[in-house]
Amino acid sequence: MPFVAALLPSLSAALHGNEWLEFGLIAAGFGLGVYSLVRGYGQHKRVLPSIIMIPALALVGAELADLSGGMHILLPIGAGLAAISQFLNFRYSTQVATCEC
Repeated sequence: MPFVAALLPSLSAALHGNEWLEFGLIAAGFGLGVYSLVRGYGQHKRVLPSIIMIPALALVGAELADLSGGMHILLPIGAGLAAISQFLNFRYSTQVATCEC
């Protein structure tokens, strides 16, 4: 699954200009992100990754809806926030899995 998620940006860059493909890749990334956050929350019960993911999705959605006014900076910022959110989710999940309480 991480391999598929890692391929999404490179596929988008290679096939730039096809709006439906770009929308499909963003939708796939959104689905994977939400799925992993829901599963992670079930393990660690921390909301910080979800709180970080909300503005990330808003920025990516604003870029997709072309609300950036041609500045095209919202997508990288949103993707960076999503990556931070997923990193925290993974870290919290592994802390719970290795806890010897």
